[in-house]
Amino acid sequence: MAQTILEEKKKSRLMTEGSIWKSILLFSVPLILGNMLQQLYNTADTLIVGGTSLVVYPAAGLLRYFRGRHLVVINMQPTPADESADLCIAQPIGQVLREDVELEEKR
Repeated sequence: MAQTILEEKKKSRLMTEGSIWKSILLFSVPLILGNMLQQLYNTADTLIVGGTSLVVYPAAGLLRYFRGRHLVVINMQPTPADESADLCIAQPIGQVLREDVELEEKR
């Protein structure tokens, strides 16, 4: 009986010191980050989306939260967002970003 009580205490201690808090943390981090990202979507003037077909979630759902003025799509293939985009660049995203960094470094 004493052994059972000790085992139960050990289990409950392990739950509060470890696994349960890890579960809460792993559950809450995406919620917190999601709220932060939603705030960014609501306040950003320009959204640049690159390297995605915008067909697979979560990327496919990102655009419905964006309330800014300008949408830029960088993708090799056409996307559903191309019609509403202010600028579409049909090149590999790595190339576009590398060229942008190189231009910025020359300034």
